[in-house]
Amino acid sequence: MRKLYVLPFLFLLNTPVLADGGCPIATVDKMLEAATAQVAADPDVTLVIYSGEEKDKLLKEINAVPPQTDYSAEKVVELNHPNDHYAIGLITGTCLTQIWSIPNPAWEAMRMRALGKRS
Repeated sequence: MRKLYVLPFLFLLNTPVLADGGCPIATVDKMLEAATAQVAADPDVTLVIYSGEEKDKLLKEINAVPPQTDYSAEKVVELNHPNDHYAIGLITGTCLTQIWSIPNPAWEAMRMRALGKRS
């Protein structure tokens, strides 16, 4: 059975609570600032932002994971912590609206089903 592993946003960012600007989790600017700091601190950490058709395919796969959901977003953010997990987020407007920590093999399988590629 496929699962999304939901962890607190602080697990991703290791920063104080960032919810501001009316956003449920954080503003995109604050999220990108924290994610960019992680990439700068560890050259093995990667950040990818999906939009358009790739985003649509990834959202379809995310929504298919039981229990089925109906998430929508303008972009999907992928922050890879090698040998550990991916932090996956959904962006709508100027807000990060959802965040999950997903073990590497699970996200890589989801991404492969959705996009037919590893990265």
